[in-house]
Amino acid sequence: MRCQMRLTSFLPVPGRNEQERQYMNKKIQRSLAVVSAVALVFGVASASTAQAAKQKGKVIYLAFQGPLTGEEAQVGQDEVAGVEYAIKLFNKKYKKKYVVSLVKADDQGSPAEAAKVAPGIASNAKIIGLIGAAYSGATIASLPFYKQRNLPMVSPSATRVSITDPAAGAIGFPVFHRVVVTDKVQGPSLFKLATKGVSGPKAFIVDDQSAYGVGLVDYMKPGIPAGQSVGFDSVSDKTTDWSATIAKVKTAGANVVIYTGYFPQAAPFFKQLRGVVLGALVAGVVGARSDGGVVCAANLCRRNCRCARRRGGGGGCCVPRRGCWRSEVGSS
Repeated sequence: MRCQMRLTSFLPVPGRNEQERQYMNKKIQRSLAVVSAVALVFGVASASTAQAAKQKGKVIYLAFQGPLTGEEAQVGQDEVAGVEYAIKLFNKKYKKKYVVSLVKADDQGSPAEAAKVAPGIASNAKIIGLIGAAYSGATIASLPFYKQRNLPMVSPSATRVSITDPAAGAIGFPVFHRVVVTDKVQGPSLFKLATKGVSGPKAFIVDDQSAYGVGLVDYMKPGIPAGQSVGFDSVSDKTTDWSATIAKVKTAGANVVIYTGYFPQAAPFFKQLRGVVLGALVAGVVGARSDGGVVCAANLCRRNCRCARRRGGGGGCCVPRRGCWRSEVGSS
């Protein structure tokens, strides 16, 4: 089974060099986010009204908030596809009685953008609930608007402990809910999965300096058995050249490498790693849950949720939602 990389395309923009084109892309994305926020204030899509008229059911409006454009777009696109499928099944079951219509808000996974689109959702009285936000930072930035409106939220992927932890103020109470475990569970679980079945595991653990990545490592450390970690590194999520970290991995003699970041950075890291450190097991929490970025860059094939080595070397898998995956680094 061959992996195929899925790429998010951007609008063609003018620019004399790549840096200028990237800057223009970001400006376009920010403008689109503002336009989306305005649309949310003044009404929902006319297509939804047409659908409701056709099915002659009571219209129920829900909203989705997550990254639909930008570097983290795959996260939002995957999640919204699941939401749309669930709505399709519901509408089919209750046709002519209820019609659920979805309003989409693109926050690009950014707290700053979330603070721009959340007021539009909160001020739209037709919307009775929100699926999202996808990321913890975006969730926290949006909460003041949704709490003021008392709008129920159900996030498929925001894992920060403080959002629901009474000891940390439970800042999401009473509107925030989620269907995933928190970082407090996810961190230790990743280490157990990464080292499962490895004889004499020697793990090297790398975070991306984000609140998510650092938090996972902090929750992971207390549960690591003595002698099973051989090093840690904290590297900016803007890193493209991983040679310094890879040198540390090699010097430490690690046979397991764990990365607690997102797929845009994990992809080049593991691609560069597999050319230098052969035979090691690589594992990560796919915070961006991409079927394309991390998995295909490491030339892995998606299998079942539990990872297993394959005959002939180079086996692996990923969990197609937020979760842990691992694979043996091969030479091909």
